[in-house]
Amino acid sequence: MRTWSTTFETRSRYRNMEREKVTGQQEQKPEKRKQEQKDLVARLREGQKAALVTMVVSALLAISKGVFGTLSGAVILTADALDSSTDVITSLAAYLGIRMARRKPDEKFQYGYYKAESLAALFISGFIVFAAILLGIKGYQRIFRLREITFLFPTLGVAVFSGIASFWMYVYLKKKGRRARSQSLLSSSKDRLKDVLASMGVVIGIAFSSLHMRYGEGIITLIIALFIIKVGIETSKDAILVLLDVSPSRETESSIRAVLNECTGVMSFENLKLRKAGPYVLGEVSIKVKKSIDVETAHDLTLDIEAKVLEKVPEIESFTIHVEPFRPETRLLLIPVNENNGLSSRPSNKFARAPYFLEAILSGDELTSYSIRKNFHVDEKIRAGLATAKEILKESPDAVIVGHVGEIAFHALRSEQVDIYRLEGNDAGEVMRNFLLGKLEPLKEPTDSSKKQA
Repeated sequence: MRTWSTTFETRSRYRNMEREKVTGQQEQKPEKRKQEQKDLVARLREGQKAALVTMVVSALLAISKGVFGTLSGAVILTADALDSSTDVITSLAAYLGIRMARRKPDEKFQYGYYKAESLAALFISGFIVFAAILLGIKGYQRIFRLREITFLFPTLGVAVFSGIASFWMYVYLKKKGRRARSQSLLSSSKDRLKDVLASMGVVIGIAFSSLHMRYGEGIITLIIALFIIKVGIETSKDAILVLLDVSPSRETESSIRAVLNECTGVMSFENLKLRKAGPYVLGEVSIKVKKSIDVETAHDLTLDIEAKVLEKVPEIESFTIHVEPFRPETRLLLIPVNENNGLSSRPSNKFARAPYFLEAILSGDELTSYSIRKNFHVDEKIRAGLATAKEILKESPDAVIVGHVGEIAFHALRSEQVDIYRLEGNDAGEVMRNFLLGKLEPLKEPTDSSKKQA
């Protein structure tokens, strides 16, 4: 008996600790969320700076390649200069997209400006494809026309330096894009990777032309152009999917499902929906809880779920939780009775001192089967209520109907999410009908607060 009492007291302390934990999360959540927002804004500001830096570098590269390409007669370098000029525009688009995404929601755009970043990424992708087509045209023309290249070594030097600078911008933008979770910066980094390969092609093409290999420069230029088109199409596909509210990775969804499955009090959930919006993820879900849970407890549960989801998936900006009543296909209902007389048995007004319990299995609103079992703890002098509660919990009941129940037995049942209703009816059959018709009052607290378990 002593052991059972200690177990219950431990459970009570555990429940109090859980409530204090949820309350603490409520108090800490605004501060934590505010800090997360500040961190993301700081990272986006870094992203803006990165876009400006690469825009200046791209402009200098475009000018140098254009000048040397014109003076030397290297058409492939001139075409590469045109490509670098489009990089200036894409960097500007990334800068403006990130700046728009940083704006707070207002009356007109109540969900924020996060998709402005995806629009910028789509714009960048279009320019990547456009630049590749122009490069391909130049390469095709070069197949049928050979022109002597002057200033060979300075021209090669510009092409090599351009490749090194493009590789630095690729690494720089990729790092900043991942840190800021910026799709437009990551798209720009892919554009710079394309520039690295283009510069390599320029070096090889100039070398072929200097050796009077007629078709070398043109064919390499066409190969580079086709690769660039492939990169542009893949990048535009990613941007379009985000604009169409694509779901994030399966790993993100699996992490959230794991949180929901582990939360005590969530009987089931459905309609889990996630979508990307710029650097963020927005989501919603419907959870099922027992009808006896009060509004305050349900609210605490949603806060607990939200805190755990944010911990698992930091890029979540908003996660809406709808609470709905849980109605299982089959339910186990227990009624304390004074005799073994089937549905005609008289109900017992005392939970722990009832000689028998009628166990009814309900499917929907119909009785499927029932049985009557003896209460072996009816004659115990102390803690009879707790002993009885522990015994019937082995059957995993969904609901218990009682006349009077003590404090310890009540909390032992409620700690296992068992619904408790006030008894009303002259026999077990009438009590069951009243339950199915929704006439019974859910008990929110014990009817007997004394230490004796009646």
